[in-house]
Amino acid sequence: MLAEALGTAAFSLGFVWPVVRNRRVLLLVQATASLLWAAHYASLGAGAYTGAVMCLLCVLQALTASQKQARWAQVIFWLTIPVMVAFVAATWAGPQSAGAAFGLLVSALGRWETHPIRMRLLFMLAIAGWSSHNLLVGSFFALAADTQTLLSNSIGIYRERRAGGSLREALRPLTTWMGLRPAAVRA
Repeated sequence: MLAEALGTAAFSLGFVWPVVRNRRVLLLVQATASLLWAAHYASLGAGAYTGAVMCLLCVLQALTASQKQARWAQVIFWLTIPVMVAFVAATWAGPQSAGAAFGLLVSALGRWETHPIRMRLLFMLAIAGWSSHNLLVGSFFALAADTQTLLSNSIGIYRERRAGGSLREALRPLTTWMGLRPAAVRA
């Protein structure tokens, strides 16, 4: 019963953050939802403890990413990655732990990102890890939230593009890293 109540509350906040245009407000809503998800996963039992800890690290990332110009915030934000590795090892429960770690790592890149389309694309990629975690731990609220995140971020990308945002510009750093010519990416 507690897990369902926490899942419902966290899922409800999932309707807010993807449509927020202000980055600081978006990160604050994400932090609040992450606290609720952490409690939800903890209430599911030991198999979901990695997910619970990853969500607590998400809270720290969201709060420090909103202050990213401050040196202290940068240090704390990026220290969450080695802390993540330590907690994944300490709470390892199998593939679901790997999924939660992947989800946290990719969402960390999204939280640090300032380009709105690129940020949303990274959040969508993070769902690959989180949905595998959520399926394996039996969190149907979280799976529903994963679907909602994909849809709402797709709408956010569409809205950004209608306002003049460029998908080509958002993908440029990725295509450069992969060795592709930017012209090969279709806007």
